[in-house]
Amino acid sequence: MTLPCKINLAKFWARATRDPRVERAIILQFLRDDHEHRWSRAELEVEISNIEPLDINDALARLDQNGIVQISGESVWASRAVRRLDELRLIAI
Repeated sequence: MTLPCKINLAKFWARATRDPRVERAIILQFLRDDHEHRWSRAELEVEISNIEPLDINDALARLDQNGIVQISGESVWASRAVRRLDELRLIAI
């Protein structure tokens, strides 16, 4: 007997295509003026609670591989290069 399987296609597609909106949401949090530069993963998950923690972790791994964020244990933050581009107003929000 085969049981019906419910799949959230939107979530599946976002993961399958590496939706850049997740990465943008993370970077925008890191560039906020009202928070310290370092974030815990838990803080990030609370702030962008409309995104699944697994998707956040996947996006952080990709951003880390590309040198966009730094990760140390549970702490995450934007790289110095990203911060400098923001200071130069080359990142339009």
